[in-house]
Amino acid sequence: MLSILAVTMALSLAPDTTDYVVLNHGREAGAMRVVANGDSVVVRFDYQDRRRGPHTETRYLFAADGSVRSVRTGGLATGTVASTASGERMERVGDLVRWRSEVDSGEVRAPAGAVYLLRSTNPYDIGVL
Repeated sequence: MLSILAVTMALSLAPDTTDYVVLNHGREAGAMRVVANGDSVVVRFDYQDRRRGPHTETRYLFAADGSVRSVRTGGLATGTVASTASGERMERVGDLVRWRSEVDSGEVRAPAGAVYLLRSTNPYDIGVL
């Protein structure tokens, strides 16, 4: 009986993974994998159009109210002609929002519900809005 309970608990704590196919004009052009585990989500997004496109991994950490507490994104090495070489992060503590990217950094006081939009987005970001 105890082993059944342990297996059930382990399954309930397992990450929830969803895979998507990215289409361009009806043809497969990439993929997006979303792995949710507790208060965090990792999104791997790969899209190609004429050997160009983003190849990113973005990590989200959510607050208890469902708002984004922090987000980090970075390019993945893909071996293609134009790999994404981005890196960006944002963190919210109370009403203070801090961010850093290759082009700028800063901090600002922001009201609840304010949204930080990454320079290199993925379709999951639309769902977060």
